[in-house]
Amino acid sequence: MSSPSSTPDSAPPFSSSLTTMEAAARSAQKASSPALLSPRTLQGTSGTPVPEASQDRVSTKKKKAPSLRRPQTVITVVVGAEDAKESFIIHKDIICHHSSYFAKAFNGNHVESKTQTMSFPDVHSDTFGLLVEWFYTQKIDIDPQDRDTNLLLLAQLWTLAHRFGMPTLQNNIMDNLRPLVECIEGEGLKEFLHYVYTVKGKTMLKRVAADRMAWATSAKGLHVWMSGGHLPEGLLMDIIMSLKKDHVHGLEPTMKFGTFGSAKEYYVGGSEKVVGIKQEK
Repeated sequence: MSSPSSTPDSAPPFSSSLTTMEAAARSAQKASSPALLSPRTLQGTSGTPVPEASQDRVSTKKKKAPSLRRPQTVITVVVGAEDAKESFIIHKDIICHHSSYFAKAFNGNHVESKTQTMSFPDVHSDTFGLLVEWFYTQKIDIDPQDRDTNLLLLAQLWTLAHRFGMPTLQNNIMDNLRPLVECIEGEGLKEFLHYVYTVKGKTMLKRVAADRMAWATSAKGLHVWMSGGHLPEGLLMDIIMSLKKDHVHGLEPTMKFGTFGSAKEYYVGGSEKVVGIKQEK
């Protein structure tokens, strides 16, 4: 979802203002920022997930992926608006193995368990295509040269994975999104922030966005964002809370300017709520 990008006539272009005022402050920290993965196919790393709500470490045992050496039942997922529908034929055992949402839909007492078909008019085929590829490869296939587009696309894919109960994919995405969000500035970052804050509720995407703006944006740079009206509603409060949460009397701060949490600090656990499946009457 694209955000408004207009600025007052008297102000310099947003991206130019931000680049000029932050160039010196960010050049040093960029040198030590995590390097982006260079191959076209980006693959997440494994690690112990962290629940969104409590942030307590949990231990999860991976189930073995289903074998495709024998004939398998397939299901159909239709995505896109009426005039741009696309159908994906997917092995049922594969999609149900990776998604608690689809496992309940296709195996429970629901209409979809009989039709073996689901439709999502609000889901774009490009995003769902990345999801399907991950079902089979556990790799995220994006072009590393287009960083601005990748940041938004990864955020959209993370949101879709959250919707379909796929914490492993969410964490794989965060491994790639976290270094990107630190390096990108200007319109690419603005578009990401505005998309993240259209998602309802508290999410790890909002937390990483707020931490990035709080700890990796200079005071002058943040002033440009605020004075130009570029911050989405709710982000400024989250930035303030990000700065304050680290200020505990008598304790050394755990964060400092120019750095913020590693990807693992924004991992989620396996407790995402599955909603939106129609019950059969």
